[in-house]
Amino acid sequence: MDTHLDLDGPHWQFALAIYSQPGVADACLMLQDRLGLDVNILLFVTYTTTQCSWVVASHDIQAMDAAVRAWRTEAIIPLRALRRRLKLRFGPIEGEYAEVLRSKVKEAELLAEQIEWAMLAQWFDRRSGNRASVKADLPEVLKRVITHFAQGTYVTGADALDLDGAISTLSLAAKSAKSAATGS
Repeated sequence: MDTHLDLDGPHWQFALAIYSQPGVADACLMLQDRLGLDVNILLFVTYTTTQCSWVVASHDIQAMDAAVRAWRTEAIIPLRALRRRLKLRFGPIEGEYAEVLRSKVKEAELLAEQIEWAMLAQWFDRRSGNRASVKADLPEVLKRVITHFAQGTYVTGADALDLDGAISTLSLAAKSAKSAATGS
């Protein structure tokens, strides 16, 4: 089994390009915090749909989630929780020391997310087929990801509007990120 991961491939360049687009970080964090959504999967699906013309089905999202769930649960989520806790004042370690540690944890969290992207890229490279001969509908694909992670979550009418706004933001950002990632 190939254990080499491509940490800096075009998938990661796309991740950096799309996440820097206006409104994307806020939309992603809202989905992550409200639904427990894996932002890396959401953005990776955006990459494969827009850059690779891949038709992403619900079973593909389930398989991606299964492929990275242990890494997300054991590495990313604990690092994120620690980084967020270090924003709060607690115990004898406050001020600059907590901020130095928080900065290091943030770097580790970003590396853990980069590793997850590389795991997803490796999973995708092992797949065959599902390449679209027609343009895939990105908003529909994003809804599939949201639906996967929202299972068992109560979504209000206001939440639905927020979800639609997040889908619109990501769809628009994907166009700009595609141009930025390809240099065109």
